[in-house]
Amino acid sequence: KLAALSLPMYRAARTLLDWPQPQDIRGALGGNHIRRTHGLFALTPLALLYEVPDAAKWLDVEIALHRDRLYPSAYAPDGEHVDAWDHFNTSLDDPMAFTVALKRMGGEDLLNDPRLAPRLRGLVRFFLYGLEGGFDDGPSNRHGWNGPGELGSTVGWLALAGALKDTTAQWIALRNDGLERLDAIMAFLYYDPSIEPVAPQPPAGSLYFPYSGQVRMSTNWGNDGLLVSFRCGPRIPKD
Repeated sequence: KLAALSLPMYRAARTLLDWPQPQDIRGALGGNHIRRTHGLFALTPLALLYEVPDAAKWLDVEIALHRDRLYPSAYAPDGEHVDAWDHFNTSLDDPMAFTVALKRMGGEDLLNDPRLAPRLRGLVRFFLYGLEGGFDDGPSNRHGWNGPGELGSTVGWLALAGALKDTTAQWIALRNDGLERLDAIMAFLYYDPSIEPVAPQPPAGSLYFPYSGQVRMSTNWGNDGLLVSFRCGPRIPKD
């Protein structure tokens, strides 16, 4: 049954790879439905790799789709998430099980691919200062983000921290007792205890994020700072 369901997904991925897509423009490929669907489906050919002859072909297409289309359509070259808050979890979390499993099974290390790693390394800065607007060790000013009963992107940040050896990504994942509230299986799969969490240092002043069209001005970057945010440009999502 999985093999039968995989064929239309493979054809869809093949179409998306052939779709003309200007570089660094969200367009159709940045839609959360495409990222979520293929981020989760890509595990199927990986699981069937030694069971179904065509699975290798399906897997190659999904790898290319993630590397050349889905990740670049989600994150700008400096790490900005081009949809800002909108579907942030989808972009970070949904492909992560596939990318981590692919590497562990001896495949490509997508998170450290030289075409993607700079985007992913810049994500921490954009998340903390372009989205949250503060980083004190307390609840985020975004409701539901690592709050009570909400895991937010704990898994995504743990996986990113482990792949990139990023101490600040680890700090984001572990704050607000993130690890204690995480499912034990997920913690076992994604948490690398060798990476010490390190809180970020505040920027010197105001920040400009050109791809998402944001300017962030703050009297200081703690929770008691006065923050003024301005956004404009051709690609404003549902934020």
